[in-house]
Amino acid sequence: MAHFILSFGDINQYLLREEPTTDPYQQRVNLHTYEDDHHWPWYLEDFTKLGFDRLCTPTAWMRFLWSDETRHNRILTYRLAALISRANPVERIAIIEAIEETGNVLFSTMLDLAKAIERRRGIELRYCGAFHFDRESGHSAGSDRSEIANIPLNEIAQAHCLYVVDEVFALFETWTHELLRYAQAHPVSKSYGLAS
Repeated sequence: MAHFILSFGDINQYLLREEPTTDPYQQRVNLHTYEDDHHWPWYLEDFTKLGFDRLCTPTAWMRFLWSDETRHNRILTYRLAALISRANPVERIAIIEAIEETGNVLFSTMLDLAKAIERRRGIELRYCGAFHFDRESGHSAGSDRSEIANIPLNEIAQAHCLYVVDEVFALFETWTHELLRYAQAHPVSKSYGLAS
């Protein structure tokens, strides 16, 4: 997950956010990016707390991150960047909503595992655990579902928003399948407190 998780701060700061703006929808996007652009250090904390810093050299780690085994992790970042670069502010809200919904499923799924690891190891996992989950709203910051549902869209705009949402979900689906394949092919040793 590392490549995407660390890139996500950049996606928020440099791709989704556009300042200055007078567009009210881009202002909503910008507000959300300030909530979501700084979560990646929590991932690094978890990585260290779980003892993964000892696993390999920086060169081996970079070789792994850019290997065929993790290509969809990188492709997710690049394809999201391409979608965002072509999106208007309303479409960016749709992209954020799809990412947030995906994140809600991911973080709620990880929560029980994180709690078990925390109990077993006596540590707090800030990215994978309740700390992060409690800060995730499941939708774009500064908006609620009814506000978003009431954004006026003509038929073409609505179709394009649905298209970008489907694209985001497809990218994350491929990513999660890659994560699962990796986890199944590389069981974590008991010495890291992740196996029973």
